[in-house]
Amino acid sequence: MTNSNNASNNSIVSIQLKLFDLNDFKNALKEKIHAVKTSYSPDKRVIITDTDKYEYLNPECSNCTSNDIVKEGNRKRIVNFPYSKKHKIFLKKYRCKNCGKYFQTELESILEKNKTYTKDFKEAILESLKNGYISSRKLAKNFEIFWKYSPSHQTIKNIIKQGENKRIINEIDIFSGYYSYDEEYLSLNGEKAYRMTLYDTIFDYPVAEEISYNLKSATIKSFIAETTDNIPIECIITDHVPKYRAILDSLNITHQLCLFHFLKMVTDLRKKELKKNKDNEIEKEKIKRECQELKEIFQTHDFNECLNRFNKFITNLTSDREYLVKFMSKHVLKNFKRMIQHFLDPLIERTTNKSENYFRQTDSDRIKKRFKTSEGILDFLYLKMQYQTEKALKKIN
Repeated sequence: MTNSNNASNNSIVSIQLKLFDLNDFKNALKEKIHAVKTSYSPDKRVIITDTDKYEYLNPECSNCTSNDIVKEGNRKRIVNFPYSKKHKIFLKKYRCKNCGKYFQTELESILEKNKTYTKDFKEAILESLKNGYISSRKLAKNFEIFWKYSPSHQTIKNIIKQGENKRIINEIDIFSGYYSYDEEYLSLNGEKAYRMTLYDTIFDYPVAEEISYNLKSATIKSFIAETTDNIPIECIITDHVPKYRAILDSLNITHQLCLFHFLKMVTDLRKKELKKNKDNEIEKEKIKRECQELKEIFQTHDFNECLNRFNKFITNLTSDREYLVKFMSKHVLKNFKRMIQHFLDPLIERTTNKSENYFRQTDSDRIKKRFKTSEGILDFLYLKMQYQTEKALKKIN
C-alpha cells in the first residue's frame, strides 16, 4: 500500500480550494428568475354588451390592423363553463373595409381556439394532477360531484398529453449548472424500464427526464450530453456506479460522488465482515473501529481535516487487513478526488438526496406499476416537474 499511498498524497496536496462569493452567485441566479415573466395577461379588449354576447371594445383588423371596421352579425358558439354545460354564447363578427377580410371576437383569455371546455377545466385538471396521482376516470367523477358534469376521461387524457416524446424538458430554462443524475426503476405494462433524471441541486427542480428500456453507457451519455448542451454545466453528482466515471470524464464534466451512498457502502462492508467474524469479539471490535474511522474521513466539513484523516488512515493501514485493502483500492483511492469536489466548490452538494427526495414525492411505490406506456408516465411527471418548479420559485421569490 505504501507506493499507492504516496501517489495519492502527491496528487491530493496539489488541490487548490475554489474561493468566491457564494451569495453573489445565488443573487445573480435570483435576478434571472425574477426576469422571467410568469403572469398571464387576459385579453381586456373583450366586453359583454348583452347577455352572453361578446365583442371587442376597439376592434382592429387581425390582417392589416386597420380600425375601419364594420360589424357583420354574430356567430353562435357552444361553450362548457364549470357552472353551465353546453352554454350558448354569441361572438361578434367583423369586416375590415380596408382589406376586406373577415374576423370575429376571440375569447383567448378564457377559451382556447377550437375548444369547447374553458380554461377553467384545464387548469383544474392540471392542478389536481400536480398534487398527486389520480386516474382520469376518478378525476372526471370528482368534477361531476362539484360541477354536476365533467369532461370525459379521454378528454382529460388529451388535455394532459405532452406528445409522443420519450423525454421531457423543464420549460423554465434557467439552471444553475450544478446537477445530480439518478435513475429509478419502473414497470411499464410488465416491462422493466428506467426513469433517468437530471436535477438542479441549487434551484431544487428537475432539468429533464427520460424513460428508457436500457441503461447502456451510450444511452446515459446521450441523455446527459443532449440535456446539458445549451445550459450551464459546472458539476454533476451521482452515486457510485462505475460507468458514470467514464461517461462524465468523456464529457469533460466535473464529477462528485454521493457521500451518502459511500457511507452506506461502508456500513454494508461492516455488516458483512462482522457476520464473517461473529465468534471473534476482538476482531469484531477492530472492524467496528476501522469502519468508523473510514466514515469519519468524509463526514467532516473541513477540507484539511479530511486530508489529515485520510492520510492517517492509509498510513496505519497494513496489508493483513485484506478486506480494507480491497475496499480502499476499489472504492476510495481511485475515487478520492471525486469525493471531495464539494470542498473545492461550495455550491456542489455532498449527496444526491434532493433528486432521491424528488423520486419519492413524484413516483411512490404504489404507482410505479400503474402506467402502461412511457408517454403516459411522462405526461404525469411533466405536471410534477411544473409543480416542483413552481414550489421552488416561490421559495426563491
